[in-house]
Amino acid sequence: MRNVLNSKGFTLFELLIVIILIGLIYGLFVSSLHNKEIKSDAISLLSMKKTLSQQTFKNKSEIICLEPCKECFIYNDNEKSEVKPFTLFKTPPKVYKKDYYGRLEQREFLPLFTKEDLQQDICFRFSLFNNGSSSHYIVEADEKFYIFPAYMNDINETATLSDAEKLFDTTTLLPKESRDYDF
Repeated sequence: MRNVLNSKGFTLFELLIVIILIGLIYGLFVSSLHNKEIKSDAISLLSMKKTLSQQTFKNKSEIICLEPCKECFIYNDNEKSEVKPFTLFKTPPKVYKKDYYGRLEQREFLPLFTKEDLQQDICFRFSLFNNGSSSHYIVEADEKFYIFPAYMNDINETATLSDAEKLFDTTTLLPKESRDYDF
């Protein structure tokens, strides 16, 4: 009888503390994974700039969508982030940019090359730079037109290309005074 009372076992209180600690660690780990899933599910064309500005990057943060435009990824300083792949488009988008003469022309993106030198075609690419500037164009997607300003202004949405072209202000790209030119 004496050996049973003096045995070195765990008390109910000690077991309860261990279970609580394991539960806390598990809860923190699962919630951090869940937050990454929520972030990737919440990304849309209208929230892209905000999403990229919340990333940790030194020079450039990008959203790159690979052909056939079903999977998009976030890259920070040319390294793929931990945010899981997401979808921005139901159908491949058309991207327009003004040419030298101020006319809209459809834009094609250069392919992405992996570390193994495999070529991956890109259907959409949006970049945000550390100085607050970003890609500047009009995107036609899902029967709407999205105007991406060059700086941290909000992305606008219109119903027609002509309305989008009116809102597509390229004067923000040019210096306003002669002293702004650095020649």
